[in-house]
Amino acid sequence: EESRVVLTKDVTEKTRHQARMDEIAGLDAMKAFVEVPMDQVPQNTQIVSGKWVDKAVQPNVMKSRYVLRGFEEPVEEGESVFASTVSLGTVRAVLSLAAAQEYSVYLLDVTKAFLHASSEEDTNAQPPAEWSSKRFPGQDVAWLLCRSLYGLLSSPAQWQKHFDKILTEELKF
Repeated sequence: EESRVVLTKDVTEKTRHQARMDEIAGLDAMKAFVEVPMDQVPQNTQIVSGKWVDKAVQPNVMKSRYVLRGFEEPVEEGESVFASTVSLGTVRAVLSLAAAQEYSVYLLDVTKAFLHASSEEDTNAQPPAEWSSKRFPGQDVAWLLCRSLYGLLSSPAQWQKHFDKILTEELKF
């Protein structure tokens, strides 16, 4: 059964706004995008819109993520969508081996995982309404993505490629 955290309306608006500002600051700090004035975006360029996904994680604590609508991305014919998954059988086998060898098993969670992977294609995104341009005040801007953002069709593959590179080249695993 899923537990739900209930927030009052006053707390919800304050915490939602703060969570969204934190997410925007995180995207900016990770250099996830470069601002481009709309008049410099080539004509007929698809600009992917986004939406906020908000979740109450504790009383008076909310987490927000700006997720792009990847279904708006242009897709080449024959291009497939990548989703890295592990089978239940593999998990059971690894846990059985660890138990038999008395190994410790750890869980890893990478914060803002997709943002660690660079974007290999030019994708323009619509910034959230809360964004105000520092470089081009008063102008409409698009974000030219430098990093993979949640929601893009290519993000899981980019993250997997980045993670694989770290494991094999940097950690020699």
